[in-house]
Amino acid sequence: GLDLLGGASAGTSTPSVSFDPPLQLANRVGTIPQMPRMYHDRIQTVTTETGAQTTVAYDTPDCSSAPASDPNDPTDAAAKGFASTNTLRCFPVYWTPDGQPSPMLDWFYLHPVRSVTTIDPHNSYQDGTQPELLTEYSYKGNPGWHYDDNETVKSKNRTWGQFRGFPEVDITTGDPNVFHYTDGTKVYDRKTLTKTYYFLGMNGDTMPSGTRSVPALTSQDGSVSVADDNPLAGRVFETDTYTGVSGDIDKAVVNVPRIIGPTATRNRTGIPDLTANMVRPARTLTRQAVSYGWRKTETDTFYNTALGQSTTGMAVQSDDRGEVSATGNTAKCTFTRYLDGTPATLVVTAETIVTDQDCNSSGASPSGNLVSDTRTSYDGHAFAYNGDGQSSPDLPSTGDATLVQKASASSGATATKFVDQTQSKYDSYGRVVLATRTPRSTAPDGSSLAQSVATSYTPTSGELPTGTTTATQITPGAACTPTTTSSKDCQVASTGLDAARGVPVTKTDVAGLVTSLTYDALGRLTGVWLPNENKANGAPASMTYSY
Repeated sequence: GLDLLGGASAGTSTPSVSFDPPLQLANRVGTIPQMPRMYHDRIQTVTTETGAQTTVAYDTPDCSSAPASDPNDPTDAAAKGFASTNTLRCFPVYWTPDGQPSPMLDWFYLHPVRSVTTIDPHNSYQDGTQPELLTEYSYKGNPGWHYDDNETVKSKNRTWGQFRGFPEVDITTGDPNVFHYTDGTKVYDRKTLTKTYYFLGMNGDTMPSGTRSVPALTSQDGSVSVADDNPLAGRVFETDTYTGVSGDIDKAVVNVPRIIGPTATRNRTGIPDLTANMVRPARTLTRQAVSYGWRKTETDTFYNTALGQSTTGMAVQSDDRGEVSATGNTAKCTFTRYLDGTPATLVVTAETIVTDQDCNSSGASPSGNLVSDTRTSYDGHAFAYNGDGQSSPDLPSTGDATLVQKASASSGATATKFVDQTQSKYDSYGRVVLATRTPRSTAPDGSSLAQSVATSYTPTSGELPTGTTTATQITPGAACTPTTTSSKDCQVASTGLDAARGVPVTKTDVAGLVTSLTYDALGRLTGVWLPNENKANGAPASMTYSY
């Protein structure tokens, strides 16, 4: 049946994955009386094919203070007012219960995961007990309930039911009550702790009167603050790893994003305009606890923020400042230049320049000393980049990198000489058929030192390949092709492929020795015949695998 479409010649079966028994939890809080609580299944236990068992536990919050619609108030002022400042772990929804003439505001539970426990029966300690992995989740702060901007919902039935997550999630692993014996000694599980702080995107949210204003997110060391703007919802602001559940911070990473846009806007009635924005990582601050206090490092990335360009939102400058306060620290700055292709959607990286300067503000130019300069030419054309002053350079149409050059000499931050590092040729499918290292390098006597690797595919076109042959030039100047006989000058190796999956079924090395491989119907390796065992002659496999 459908299983055979993957290339298998026969079917096979595996043990099932079980989700039984499920856990039924109420969806409704019950603020509208005499209505069903809407119990639905949640994943409680997952048993894998190998018998490992994962158990999920949930929290059910107390939302008894949430008010339902008041039948005597057609504006629902009280219920909507509560919903706009809701801090409960339940959310409001307008729906029409049986027998009611119009939708009513009701409340539904958010059942956050409390813990996940995994036991693998095929793994054990010295004493025979099975290791248990316990991961617990603690949600800190008030959940973010954003105003619903769904255009398919009638304006009068929109409310603050769009879940934006929690501002802080603490994750612990390990259960200190669990132990096993190693060499007769009890070894207790240790508990780790990681705290992650998130953007909720609540700043500027719609309120019954005006808009919401929320405090900016501030790093735990107080060094950085970022506004909680809507495009940032769900992104990680800071991740702190502790030495233990009762320990101190061992490592903290703060991520400062950059919003570019809006790149597109559509006006809407009754709700804020729909906008498209690019969000990019702009700054990363890392502090690591060390013997002398904190090792603080920083990276910065700057982008083309001009809207409507082919490179809008693409990185043009980045700075690895290292440990800024350390004696002898050297910063590195990377500048990236691009080249537009003939299709408007094709933009390629043309040049990457790395210098030893500290460029932690936008708009810098290369200065200091050059560390590296890499240029890439495409589709066989001469090197070019946007804004290089050429009147009408040849632009790439497919984006195949055909020549890579690296700076071999410099003056300050400027490369004065380049060496051709790699030259490549492609077939019509974009596969490399010839790669030449240092194509223009020569020995003192003028002979070529270039070395090439030629690759052929069988068939060459029209079908998925059933084999590849690679000829590696060992002696400079030797003529090597995939049809060449393997020798000390040209080493030729080939691979037979399962066309459907692209996995090797035979491997012939440069000495002509053959390794054979077989797979089951699911594509899993089942047997390997090393060169000293001939599969074609019925020899037993050197290695077999069962699942």
